[in-house]
Amino acid sequence: MTEPGLTLKRTLWQGALFTLLACFLFSSQDTLVKWLSSDYTLLQLLLVRSLLSVPVLILAILVRFGRQGLTTTNPGAHIFRALLNLVAFLSYYFAISRMPLVDAISIVSASPLFLTLLSGIVLAEYPNGRQVLAIITGFIGVIFIVQPSGSSVDWLGAGAAVFGCFLFAALGIQTRRMSASESTELMLLTGALLVLAVSLLAAPFLWQTP
Repeated sequence: MTEPGLTLKRTLWQGALFTLLACFLFSSQDTLVKWLSSDYTLLQLLLVRSLLSVPVLILAILVRFGRQGLTTTNPGAHIFRALLNLVAFLSYYFAISRMPLVDAISIVSASPLFLTLLSGIVLAEYPNGRQVLAIITGFIGVIFIVQPSGSSVDWLGAGAAVFGCFLFAALGIQTRRMSASESTELMLLTGALLVLAVSLLAAPFLWQTP
């Protein structure tokens, strides 16, 4: 195998391993949120999450880009993305706190449905026949999970999950639009900073000492 071929193969394996690691970490986070949400408010959980992530992201930016990496010429786009991120995670965590974890994750996992639709509207990237079929199949799957005729459905939690699903799709679109000029690390940092600011403002009223 040629050197470019070996490099591509190595890159694919690295991508697969990082994807598996990300899935494990996100699943662990969701499990912790489900476990802790009965004792602590959602904003308190987000406060701890942002307190841990902000220093790591700042360090990553300084190492990779230097101080210049902490600046942007498009603050409005960052604020809009950060708002989408905040409300999306609040909706998702709220759904997790009220619904079985598997049900909430399954509904939010349907965000590619909204992502495909929004891509056509915002980015003019229209779905082909297979993608339309996938959208219809995914929508049927969401309806099956929510069970509209079931009496035991937590409609508030299910609604929050669907709303969060839509917001995560919008977040993906906004990230795509910004990625040409903004680093991933800076987008993550501004999102975490807004979460930190809002949760700190709410902390005096919602904080529960462990």
